Amino acid sequence: MSITPIIPSMGKKEAAIDAIEKAGGPAELARKLLGDDCTKEDFNRMQWRISKWQSEQQGGIPPKYVLAVETISGVSRHKLAPDIYPAPTVAA
Repeated sequence: MSITPIIPSMGKKEAAIDAIEKAGGPAELARKLLGDDCTKEDFNRMQWRISKWQSEQQGGIPPKYVLAVETISGVSRHKLAPDIYPAPTVAA
């Protein structure tokens, strides 16, 4: 009997890129994470951070943003942070 993940595996960096694209890009994701009443400085800083999530060697969404990014993008927390939210498994 083997155990198979229900959700196919994807690297954290690839999942971050997918989530950012589905959210409408770094600027749109920043706006959705911060809300409309954020300062221009906060917005610019968040947009820069999001751009780094998709370009750094390890890539990935920082843990404190995973659930919000999942809600905004529809990309599963199991793909965004498999080390924190392991994919459910079924016995095959």
